[in-house]
Formats: sequence, C-alpha cells, structure tokens
Amino acid sequence: MFTKEQIYEYGWQDPLIGDNNVRVMMSKLREKIGAERIKTIRGLGYRLEASS
Repeated sequence: MFTKEQIYEYGWQDPLIGDNNVRVMMSKLREKIGAERIKTIRGLGYRLEASS
C-alpha cells in the first residue's frame, strides 16, 4: 500500500503538488493496467493487486 504522500514524493519529488494530480494519474494507470488492479484505501492511499 502506498500513501498519497509517498506517491507525490516518488512521482513529483514534491509532497505538496496537489491531490487531484494523483487522482488523475491513478485514473490513467487504471485504464492501462485494469481498474481491478488498483484499489483505493479510503483515507490512506492506494494498493496494487497482483495479477491473477
């Protein structure tokens, strides 16, 4: 599981970039690898599920 802050820091090297940027990137990533692979953990962050 990755927190939004971890995603900000890894993706943009700036933890203050904004919540919407992560949402947009997660949406695009879901389109590429399948929505069922990325789970939103409300209030915490995101989890990548292993492919079956």
